[in-house]
Amino acid sequence: ATRPAVVARLTGEQALEVVFVRWEPSTADLHVAAGALPATTLRPEELERLRDAGVRGRLVVQGSILHGRGPGARAIVVLQRQLAAPVELRQPDRADVIYLQSRNGWRTLPTPGVPTVDRVIRLGIAPHDSATTTYAIEHADRTVSEGAGFVWGR
Repeated sequence: ATRPAVVARLTGEQALEVVFVRWEPSTADLHVAAGALPATTLRPEELERLRDAGVRGRLVVQGSILHGRGPGARAIVVLQRQLAAPVELRQPDRADVIYLQSRNGWRTLPTPGVPTVDRVIRLGIAPHDSATTTYAIEHADRTVSEGAGFVWGR
């Protein structure tokens, strides 16, 4: 019999968790406020990585999704405003990554980046509601899971 870990490696399957975080920049020390999910959704090492990158202000966890099975991977998507245009972020390969929206595009933490697979997390603007940031996550079998990641103030 083939072991599940071997099958997951051969097929590229992984359990990908994506955490959506709204960032409200300020001069205050970085802190996590109550949101849709508990502040503990962000791990201490993730907060430290953001602090080391110079991130200051308030973080609010908007939501989290877990798709797939197999070895774990985690992507933290930190946005401070609605997108100007759709974006594709590479999925980490059995690793953890933070994608941080900045004034000049996207930063990947840690730097240099982490190993990735040939699938992406697509972020876009909902066609029916310009205040909603959508996501689409490609799976190893090429199916896609979609939903709303952020709803911005009106």
